[in-house]
Amino acid sequence: MTKTTTIYALIDPRDHIYHYVGKTVQNPPQKRLRQHLSRLGEDELARWINELDQAGLKPTYSILEVVSPDADWRAAEIYWIRYGLAQGWELKNKASGGDNYPLELLARAGDDDLIPRTLYATEQTLTRLTSINCYVMKGKPAEDNTFRDLLDKALRLIGTEEETQRNLLEQDFLTHILTHGIIQVGRGWRVPIMKKLNLDGGAFLAVGSPFAINGLSIPGNWDQDGWRTTIKLYKRTSEMLDVLATRAVNAQRCGYDQVLQHMLNAMATLFDKIVKM
Repeated sequence: MTKTTTIYALIDPRDHIYHYVGKTVQNPPQKRLRQHLSRLGEDELARWINELDQAGLKPTYSILEVVSPDADWRAAEIYWIRYGLAQGWELKNKASGGDNYPLELLARAGDDDLIPRTLYATEQTLTRLTSINCYVMKGKPAEDNTFRDLLDKALRLIGTEEETQRNLLEQDFLTHILTHGIIQVGRGWRVPIMKKLNLDGGAFLAVGSPFAINGLSIPGNWDQDGWRTTIKLYKRTSEMLDVLATRAVNAQRCGYDQVLQHMLNAMATLFDKIVKM
C-alpha cells in the first residue's frame, strides 16, 4: 500500500543553513532524523553530522512538503533539491533526487550532453513511450538522435502556453518528422506493432523484464517503486521534464506520468496530422 511521503530538510543549528533534502515514508518523519544521526561514513553528509556531534549539536529538521499517496513524491523531492541549489543551500546530497542521478555529473554536463534518466510512470504510459521509440527508430542506428530530438520538441511544445509560439513549435515538430522520413504517408503511424520493432532502438530504453504491447515483448522493469525505464536525454530535455513535472497545480505537483502522457498525446496528434496531409 502506498504511503504518505514527507520531503524534509536537515539544517545546521549554528547558522540555519540547509544542508540536505531527503524523503521518508516513516511516521513520524523525525524517525528518519535519528537514522541520519546514527549513520557512519566518510561522505560530506556524514562528516557534517559528525562535526555537529563533536560540538554537542545535531541537525534541526524542517518539513518542506507532504506528498499524498496518490501523488508523485519524486517530483517533490527533485523540486526542493533544484530549489535549494538555486537558493545557494550548501546541500550535501549526492544525487538529484527521484532517479538518483549524481549531482556532480549533472553539474558538469552541458545542455546538449546526454544523461541517462530513469523515468517512473504507469505501465500504460511507458508502453506508449516504448512503442513510439520503436517506430521512430526503425532502421536507424542506436546513436541516432531522432527520437531524443522529438521528445525535446514535444516537451517544449506542451510547456508553451502562448499560441503563436505553440504554432511555431508545432510546425518545427512536423518539419522535423517530414525531414527525417519517419512517417510513411498513406499507411499512418499506427502500423502493426510487429513492423515497428527495431532492435537497434532498444539502446534508448535499456531496462529489464518485458512489457507486452499487442503481443510483442518490449523492455521494461517493475519493482516496489513502480514501473520504470531508462532513457538517454539531452540535459536540456531532462531539465525541461523536471520543470514541467514539478509544477504545482491545485496544490499538487503535476508529476512525471502526467507530463509524459501529455507529451505522448501531443506527439500522437501531430503524427495523425501528417497522416491526413
